[in-house]
Amino acid sequence: MLFPKGSRANTHACEAKGCMWATEPRLPMCANHWLRVPSRIQADVWNAYRAMPQRTPTRDELMSDLGYVSAVADAIEHLAAADGRDPSNRYRLAADQIAEARAGELVVA
Repeated sequence: MLFPKGSRANTHACEAKGCMWATEPRLPMCANHWLRVPSRIQADVWNAYRAMPQRTPTRDELMSDLGYVSAVADAIEHLAAADGRDPSNRYRLAADQIAEARAGELVVA
């Protein structure tokens, strides 16, 4: 189903570049795109998701977990490269910001 106007708050658009299919918050992509992601990267995403202490993490919790955002960024970048699209994405930006913040904490401590 395409991401409709006024859709429910518990869905979001597929993270693949240019895709507007609605998907559950716990899923980074629609099934069509997810199945194109290599199994190694899929495993990285799911392992990071399962490692979170919350049983059902919120989007904010997911977006603050370095392992999860890095793995999803890898998946998005794989698809972008395969499709000849720009690989930049908000997950890689979030991963870089989290890593930078952690590096700053290590220097201060």
